[in-house]
Amino acid sequence: MKINLILLPFEENARLPPISLGYIGVLLKNQGYEVKLIDLNLETNIPDSDINLVASTTEDYYNCPLLNIESIIDCLKKIKDLRKPIILIGPHGTSTPEHFQDYADYIVIGEPEITSLELIKALTNKKDIKKVRGIHFRYKSKFITTSPRPPIYDLDSLPFPDRSLMKINEYVNPVCKNHPFTVIITSRGCPYQCTFCFKGVYGTIWRKRSPENVVNELIEIKRKYNIKEIWFRDDLFLLDKPRIIKICDGIIKNNLDLSWSCQARVDNLDYETLNKMKQAGCYTLSLGIESASQKILNNIKKGINLEKVINAVNLCKKLGIRTRGYFIIGFPGETKETINESLGFAKSLDLDYFMISLMTPYPNTEIFENAFKEGIIKERSWESSLKYAGQIHTEFTFEELIKMKRKLYSKYYLRYSYIIKRLTPSKIDILYHGLIPFIRQFLVKKFRGKRI
Repeated sequence: MKINLILLPFEENARLPPISLGYIGVLLKNQGYEVKLIDLNLETNIPDSDINLVASTTEDYYNCPLLNIESIIDCLKKIKDLRKPIILIGPHGTSTPEHFQDYADYIVIGEPEITSLELIKALTNKKDIKKVRGIHFRYKSKFITTSPRPPIYDLDSLPFPDRSLMKINEYVNPVCKNHPFTVIITSRGCPYQCTFCFKGVYGTIWRKRSPENVVNELIEIKRKYNIKEIWFRDDLFLLDKPRIIKICDGIIKNNLDLSWSCQARVDNLDYETLNKMKQAGCYTLSLGIESASQKILNNIKKGINLEKVINAVNLCKKLGIRTRGYFIIGFPGETKETINESLGFAKSLDLDYFMISLMTPYPNTEIFENAFKEGIIKERSWESSLKYAGQIHTEFTFEELIKMKRKLYSKYYLRYSYIIKRLTPSKIDILYHGLIPFIRQFLVKKFRGKRI
């Protein structure tokens, strides 16, 4: 039986490998299925198959899903014209399956790997589909949702994603120093209570792969695909510090010569761990700072204070690790004053990369559900996420926030002090990764699937 694994197109500067489809692909191949991976960001032709499994976004955007809903639906309609069963995976269908049931025959809710495998085996062998946990589908004259599937607790039980299905050299991440690069996920789930983060796919229970399992994947991709850089995309890569030390020791012991980056909470850092990471090839750390207003940080239940942010950035600077600070504007209670506070704070930190997003209320997050209860958001849908981005208890319109975002980039990056410090051979590439995306903000006026 032929199975197509299809990644839908999305509008982002980075072209990221569909690791979730790589996991599903290897599971299916191990069961004897003929599998092809079609990334519609790289190609347009969809070959004939018996089943089309479609990912609405890459695994990298499970916690901050893209809002190209019109594009998702348009592509699903075209794939439906092929008249083969469609299985939809990803955060969009997970959160609001009823909104996609006209475009997909089966919608996977939550972690997709085991559910997808069981569903395809049931379809192949004409077994009772109702016994497959974690799916939404039409049964007789109505739609039903089967019982939830528990998280995959033993992540080591999953084989490594099959990157032979992917066009490794065609994936580009503008923030990486070296290519080819790939993405690795070493843990899943997040127990923190941030009100704006979508957790529908991986949930709130943190689960980790063993250090040995992670290092073995690194060895495989280095030797088999000559990967030069890794982007660890865990939400909480540094939560278990002894595990990180062992992973770093494995990288060093095996002479993998990899450059890599990851993201971390500012309260998960210490000198010993960061120093070991630096020795193992880590050169950039992404920090979720969100706002310089302590009141806003408290309201969104971030669980950090500005002192922890300062300490984290200073630790990175001491070790020569670059810093990428993520800020969000448009939280409930946001004002021009709080936005300017965030800009001033970012300047004082002298972050290498200053990244800004608009607060987007995703379905099933606390911010979204509170606004829904208050009657601000009228419909529980992904279209509402875009419609009310940055406009829940703020004084701004969407257009005003977009203009402000562009102005913030200008004020941060077009500073003499920022540029002059990075006009050295070891740092000149920072200008490329900082200034070029900023310029694109002016030339490409898009916001997660919408053109303004």
